[in-house]
Amino acid sequence: MKQIQATTAAVMSIGFLAVLLAASKDANAAYVILVAAVVHTAEELWAWKNKRDEFSNRLGSMGALVAFGVAPSLFVLDTLLALNAFLLVLPLLYLIAAAISLTRYDLTRRLAGLPVTVNGFVLPALYLTGIYDAFVVAGWMLLASALMAFDISFRRSRQPEYEVRNAEEKKSAPEGFVPLSEW
Repeated sequence: MKQIQATTAAVMSIGFLAVLLAASKDANAAYVILVAAVVHTAEELWAWKNKRDEFSNRLGSMGALVAFGVAPSLFVLDTLLALNAFLLVLPLLYLIAAAISLTRYDLTRRLAGLPVTVNGFVLPALYLTGIYDAFVVAGWMLLASALMAFDISFRRSRQPEYEVRNAEEKKSAPEGFVPLSEW
């Protein structure tokens, strides 16, 4: 439990640092920090594997909302404002969609829609490669918002959660389960 909370606190802290860097207009550092948040989120998910409780789930979602919802919304404000003040509604829509996505995952435990952590790679990649302009950012924010908010299910890879060891286990395996030995 202590490791889980430490990694969750790390993601939240990194997200908050990214918010501070975005507010101080240090985009390079802010985007690099956002990628670090993705790495810590992966570490957090690994630490949570089969050990999740409701408290940790909620805390993890709040950390993800700070790192991958609030921070990216702040990053794009100046860029969108340069194009049209009306576009400032996009970061708000994005933040709402991120909250919807995280809440849906907390309640159903299934991945539906674009994971919020994807934005921890996409926005920094756009910025650091020089493709970052107001039209691209506006388009991405709109697309990401729609993909996060809508209940779009992604097909999971064919990696089973466990290997069937004998006929008894095969009877209790989930419907459609194919053991590794039968691939």
